[in-house]
Amino acid sequence: MSLSNSQIAELIAYLPQIMEGEARYDYSSKVTWSGDGCLSFIYDTEREAILDMLAVSTYKNLDIDRKYFGLLFQTYQIDSMGTGVILYFPVLKT
Repeated sequence: MSLSNSQIAELIAYLPQIMEGEARYDYSSKVTWSGDGCLSFIYDTEREAILDMLAVSTYKNLDIDRKYFGLLFQTYQIDSMGTGVILYFPVLKT
């Protein structure tokens, strides 16, 4: 099962409202291949990024289907930036 274009758009609009990391819409890495930007979040540590994802997956006031998060969180990547980390989702191309 994969995310549809409308589900991707919904996640791109919704996640920055509830995740605590600083949202970026233009992150590009070797995983995104085509050079397209994707939704990402900046954190001080990898632990903070993982804990934020876990908090979102158990968030009570979700207007979005929880199964989207399961699919999405199977695709995350984390890169080190020297002074912090960036958590990104290659499937959420912007």
